[in-house]
Amino acid sequence: MRNIRKILALLLALFLTAALCGCAASRMDDGLAGTSGSDSVKPADATDFMSYAGPIFPLTLAQAAPALSADREILLDCAPYAEEYGAAVTVTDRYTIQNSSGEACTATVLYPFVSSLSDLEALRPQLSVDGAGTETAIYPGAFPGWFGPASPEPEQAEQRWNLRHAERWTEYQTLLSGSYQSDALAPKPLPDQTVYVYSFTASGNTTASAATLAITVDADPEQTTILTYGINGYGLDDATGQPQYSYFTNEHGQSLHLLAVLGQDLSGYAMQGYIDGSCEQGKELDALEGTAARTEMTLADFLRQTAAAQLDTDASSAAVDRLAAAELLTGYGVCSAAPAERYSVGMLDSLLQDAYVIQRICYAAADVTIPTGGTVCIEVISRKPHSFDFFGFYDNAVDGYGIMTTESILTLKNQTARLDTHGLVTIYGQNFGFAEQGSAVPLSAETEYYYLNLTAAAEES
Repeated sequence: MRNIRKILALLLALFLTAALCGCAASRMDDGLAGTSGSDSVKPADATDFMSYAGPIFPLTLAQAAPALSADREILLDCAPYAEEYGAAVTVTDRYTIQNSSGEACTATVLYPFVSSLSDLEALRPQLSVDGAGTETAIYPGAFPGWFGPASPEPEQAEQRWNLRHAERWTEYQTLLSGSYQSDALAPKPLPDQTVYVYSFTASGNTTASAATLAITVDADPEQTTILTYGINGYGLDDATGQPQYSYFTNEHGQSLHLLAVLGQDLSGYAMQGYIDGSCEQGKELDALEGTAARTEMTLADFLRQTAAAQLDTDASSAAVDRLAAAELLTGYGVCSAAPAERYSVGMLDSLLQDAYVIQRICYAAADVTIPTGGTVCIEVISRKPHSFDFFGFYDNAVDGYGIMTTESILTLKNQTARLDTHGLVTIYGQNFGFAEQGSAVPLSAETEYYYLNLTAAAEES
C-alpha cells in the first residue's frame, strides 16, 4: 500500500511539473523561445505564445442563410490597460446585416469566443440588436485540446497525464471548419443509468493532523466501475489486495465523501481509521470511526450533486448543468472505452475541476429577424485577455491579440478594424497596418489571421 501511494505521489508531482512547463517546453522545441537574459527578444511578428488566449472570431450563423450578408467593423480598445493587471482589450465587434431576399429572415446568430467555464461570466459577450440589449444562450463546446505524457521518456510517450490546450490560431480554425459548432449546439442529455452512492462520515478522533479514514471495498473490477468525490487517496489494501479509498478527516471545506458505483454493486466494504494517509499496518487509529449511507440515483443526479458541490452553488443553476454535462467523463474518464491515465482512478472532483478551467470555444446565441430588403445592426462587446509568455523567457513582455476574418457561414463583404491605444500601449508588431490613432484599416479575407502585439507604454517619471 505504501509503495502504491508513493508511486501515485511521484506521478502527481511529475504531472504538476509538466503541466507548468509543458507549454514552455513545446515553444522551445519550436525554436521560438530563447533563454532568459539580454539576448532573448520576442520576435515582433510572433503569433505563438506560451499562454495562448485564442483569436477573436467573426459572427456566424447556426444555419446557412444565403440571402444574408454583412459588413463588419471591429474596434480594439486598450482602456483596460489602465487597470492594475489589466492586460486585456475591450472588443466592440459591429455587424450590419443585410437581407437581400423578398421576405423577412429570422436567423440564429452565434458569436464564438474562447473561455473556460470558470471565466464565462467575465468573458461572456454582450449582444445588442439595433441598440437594444439582447439575451443570449450560451453553448460551451468540447475540450479542444489533447493529453500529453508526464515524462519525456520514450516508453511513456503514449500516456495521457497532462492537459494540452489549443496553442495556435490554426488549431481553432480547424475546429471551426469541422463539426465543433454543431456538436456544441446539439442537446447533451446527462446519462440516466443507475448508480449506487455510498456517503461516508467520520466520527471520533477526526482532528489529528493527518487522521485518515480508509474504505476497503469488495468489488469485481470486471463488473464494477467506481467514481469518487472528496476522496484523497487510492491504493490496494496491504492485507487483502482489494481497492482501498481514503480521505483526510480534518480537511476543511470538504463535507462530501462519496463512492459512486456503476455496474455491479459492492459485495461489501470495511472502514478503518489511521493516523496518516499511508494507511499502513501498525498505524491504525481505532478512535477514528466511520459510518456509511447508501442511496440509489441516476448518474445524471449524481453529476449534478457533485458539480453543485464543486461550484458551491445550487444544483438547479445553469452553471451546474454546464459543468455536469462536461464530456471529459465519457470521453476520457473511467466511463470511456480507454480512460486517460489522468482520470484512471475515477476522481470526479479532479475531472470536474479540469472541465471547469480548460479553455474551449463557447457560443453566445440569439435569434434575430432581418426585415425584407432591410438591415439590422448587431453589436458585440466583450473583454479579450492577452496571450503572453511566461516570465523570464524574454526580456520584453509582449501581449498578443489576433482576429480571424474567415470561418463564418455569414457572408462578410467588408471588414475594417480600428485601434484605440489611449497612450497606454505601444505597437510592437502587427500585420493590420495601423498607423494613425483611431483610423480604420481594411481587412482582407485573404489574410485569414491578423495579429497585434503590444507592449505597455513606459510610465512617466
